[in-house]
Amino acid sequence: MKTSKSSLKADRARQPDALDHQILNTVRQDRRYWSPNEIAKQLKEPVRTIQNRVDRLRLEQRLEDVTLVDLSAAGFPLRYRIDIKINPRELREGKGGRPDLHEPKHQVSTQKGLAKYIVETLARSAAFKDRVIVEDVTIVLGDPADLCAVVQVKTHQDVFRFVTEGLRRLGGVESTSTSQEAWSVMVGDVSDYAQEESSQGAGRPDEPSTPAESAT
Repeated sequence: MKTSKSSLKADRARQPDALDHQILNTVRQDRRYWSPNEIAKQLKEPVRTIQNRVDRLRLEQRLEDVTLVDLSAAGFPLRYRIDIKINPRELREGKGGRPDLHEPKHQVSTQKGLAKYIVETLARSAAFKDRVIVEDVTIVLGDPADLCAVVQVKTHQDVFRFVTEGLRRLGGVESTSTSQEAWSVMVGDVSDYAQEESSQGAGRPDEPSTPAESAT
């Protein structure tokens, strides 16, 4: 008898066992969609067992089915890493974010809160939501940064505006340093469109008239 999903309970405190590791690593190594039948065949395990495990892993949010989008093809060919130095005093005083807007969601007092604010509020504001995609913001330990944001944008001017009119106006942000990604193992070379934009001299975040890969 197959276990119903309703009988499973999400337990993030549960320690994944050897079979969970096998399932997750099978999916990790090939990011296409894997059906429970395919996983069972690959691992030589009963389909019912794998189905129950997959249901549990999804419920615990350890395994998720996602649709991956080529952001370059979607019109966001330029990828940047933005290192952010925080102002601890402003955060301790609850002056992170945009406290001048007088709404609780704009008042930030922690590094985690500031990271979430950048992703969930700043990047989705009317000024940036159609021009900038913030893929993630992480807390990093040690110099030269406290937070690191990975963003994809349509043009160099978009990242210039996001840094100077968005990030640097936030309470809790002391300074930023921006670098353009030129190549990665997963993506390869920047797209032809991105190269064309660079050759036209759209500029870098701190010197919009001078094409370059990094800026402080």
